[in-house]
Amino acid sequence: MNTRAILIGLVLGLGLGVAASATGSPVLLQAAEAVEPLGAVFLRAIQMVVIPLVAAVVFVGVARIGNLRRLGRLGGLAVGFFWVTTLPAIIIGMGVMGLALTFTTPVPPPTPMTELDTATPGVVDFLVNLVPRNPVQAAADGSLLSVLIFVVLLAAAATTLQGEKR
Repeated sequence: MNTRAILIGLVLGLGLGVAASATGSPVLLQAAEAVEPLGAVFLRAIQMVVIPLVAAVVFVGVARIGNLRRLGRLGGLAVGFFWVTTLPAIIIGMGVMGLALTFTTPVPPPTPMTELDTATPGVVDFLVNLVPRNPVQAAADGSLLSVLIFVVLLAAAATTLQGEKR
């Protein structure tokens, strides 16, 4: 699809939504409700493509390495890069939110209707749950991290094959 058409549709949809919300006009609200399925289908089409595309790119990238030692080194560098870039983002986000919350009124906590299980899983449980029982079900549920773990393990296994078979 043409990028320009997507951008025009985005601007028109945003304009219609803002105008309908700001004016409360029944005609604009009805028009916004009428085109809502188009936006939902567009978003679902994008979501439908994400997991297969990411899985294919990761598989090809890992399988082309061809050596498990290099894969381990690159994986360590990737995790290190992730933390070096994530920690400043976390610190900046916490600082900005701390500042922003000083300008808002306090919100009372909701009254609990039922007791929720707030126990967090341990580290071992978290790591075990990263490996999906069924990768197709994990993909269907949109669990991208579990799918990536499966794809990396499958691609790592493919690196042990000879070059022609790989």
